Amino acid sequence: MAQDDPSSIMSDALAELAGLLLGAESFDDLAEQIAQLAARTVPTAATCAITLSVADRALTVATADPLGRLLDEQQYDIDEGP
Repeated sequence: MAQDDPSSIMSDALAELAGLLLGAESFDDLAEQIAQLAARTVPTAATCAITLSVADRALTVATADPLGRLLDEQQYDIDEGP
């Protein structure tokens, strides 16, 4: 299978995700690694952030990089986004 084949990319990402789930030492570590994996796996993604809703408030719990956190903060500032 070609390396850029979508099925191959998804299989590789799911295998990596399984390893992350088994090897993560904390929720924060796991969430950050999942955000990084998502940013690498989705071809058009510039970055990735994971947001949770806590008491009806959006909270960024992990990002692939500083850009992800900055974009989430900007969404919160203008009351747009997740």
